[in-house]
Amino acid sequence: MRNESVSWRFAIVLLSFSLVGCGFKLAGETASLPESLGPIHLVMSNFNAQQRATLLDTFKHAGAEIVSEIGDNGVLLPVTIKTVPDRIVVNSAVTGRRVVRITRQLGFSLKSSSGEILIEQKTLNKHRDLDVDSDALLSSVEEKEEVIQDLEQALFNQLVYQLSRIGGS
Repeated sequence: MRNESVSWRFAIVLLSFSLVGCGFKLAGETASLPESLGPIHLVMSNFNAQQRATLLDTFKHAGAEIVSEIGDNGVLLPVTIKTVPDRIVVNSAVTGRRVVRITRQLGFSLKSSSGEILIEQKTLNKHRDLDVDSDALLSSVEEKEEVIQDLEQALFNQLVYQLSRIGGS
């Protein structure tokens, strides 16, 4: 009985080391930006204070150096966020429920300090369908705010991932 327990523990430890060794990451972890990308002059358009803070925090966790002016070895990263109007996907008069599609878009491009285009303008899209109950509007509003924050964080993580792929090549 005791030998089986030790064997299982050894197998779990061995599996853990092999996963770490092969570069395995849990889903949702932010990618790392390569040093070759250099300092980033980030220009944000249409961002509110919370979105700005979240994007800066995402870049910080990815190891980016954010600078206020572009230097000789830096890059210019203009980023815009767009709120697409909510769209009703399903509306049931009988139950009082409806499904609303919440969509956010993130546009970006990347230029070197000399003006060379490293990444043409791209737009990242994320959406999520939310079941809204007209009898529980307060909880629906809170749930919508959580969905919006999750969508925006997913877009910011996707942006970092795109930059990590381009910067590393």
